[in-house]
Amino acid sequence: MKSLDLVLSSFEHPVYLDNLQVKFNQPIVHDELIELFTWKDGSIYFIEVSSRNKNALIIKFSIKERSNLGKLSPLSPDPNPVCEHLALAQARGHEATLNLTWNPPLFEEIFPAFKKVISEPDCATLLALTNIVGMKCPGINSVFAGFKIAFKPDSDLSDDSLSFRVKHIDERFSLARIGISNNVCTGEIEAIFRPEPIKQMSYQEIRGIIPHNLFSNQVALIIGGSRGVGEITAKLIAAGGGQVLVTYAQGKDDAENVKDEIRQHGGNCEIFQYDILSSNPTLHDNLAAKTISHIYYFASPFIQKSDASTIDNPLLHKFLNFYVHSFSRLVDEFVNNRQYINQPMRVIIPSSVFLDERPKGFTEYRIAKAAAEELCQQLEKNIPTGACMHPDCLGC
Repeated sequence: MKSLDLVLSSFEHPVYLDNLQVKFNQPIVHDELIELFTWKDGSIYFIEVSSRNKNALIIKFSIKERSNLGKLSPLSPDPNPVCEHLALAQARGHEATLNLTWNPPLFEEIFPAFKKVISEPDCATLLALTNIVGMKCPGINSVFAGFKIAFKPDSDLSDDSLSFRVKHIDERFSLARIGISNNVCTGEIEAIFRPEPIKQMSYQEIRGIIPHNLFSNQVALIIGGSRGVGEITAKLIAAGGGQVLVTYAQGKDDAENVKDEIRQHGGNCEIFQYDILSSNPTLHDNLAAKTISHIYYFASPFIQKSDASTIDNPLLHKFLNFYVHSFSRLVDEFVNNRQYINQPMRVIIPSSVFLDERPKGFTEYRIAKAAAEELCQQLEKNIPTGACMHPDCLGC
């Protein structure tokens, strides 16, 4: 939407988007630097958005004049939205009608050119496409792969809604083609059904296999403990009688769930927010009188593959920021704290099987992980009371 808004900023009179085609090729991560290229071939406009020298998004469309701009009264969102959880088999033939939402001041603030030259019903319809994919079909486990949509030149929206129906399922790629229509457009969405997230063992199940005092000597700080390996580590240590302090960057709800599950069954767990990438992260205000005996460092970005022929420097910098710079800064907080001068401590950061297997496209990741291992060895030499481990078995 924002890239389209940039192109539309050169227009002064009402227009509509004819045969708009969008293909999402790869995700763009929050705060990631992107490049935008636009060109025109005859009457067809093209927009390409690239990230890390790879094509992330391609848009193709034509622009035609219209006589006037349709208006739409403000439409409030559903106060109690429900995010569907459809399986591939359930989606076959699935159909429904979605009520549109429309907030003119907010839309104009974000997309001023759209608001100026595109009919309001068209704008509200475009916004609804992500609602269909992310909330209705497939719902919670979905990826928006692309869409094609043809707007009508002079139609008014009378029903404030958008109908959709799953036209085709391609089981080979877990892909659904979803037809859409209302009074201003017809089109088709492509959406991918993502695999279900791996469900961790419950705290109750872990308690059944872990001796209750196995980790009773641990006061464990788990960086990134709200999901994945961090979550299961928190449950294991708490089930073994240890005290657990779990940090999260953004997943507060996930962290709350881990804490509640552990506490409900007699375990000891606290949580707090800690962003390792913050320019001034501080831990000790949240640790109060506790003396940490073990640090488990599971902070990690999305592991992205690189197509660069040499080195993707921005990607390498991102991995180094997580696995080396932020990790080192965290350890420094304890090394430079008088409370820990004579206090034994263990620091665990996972290694990666990629260091041995060397799969293509993950050079930047391997470099950062290798640097983290070298840092661990350096810490062991320089910190008499500490031990830093980087086990391969965690395979992160």
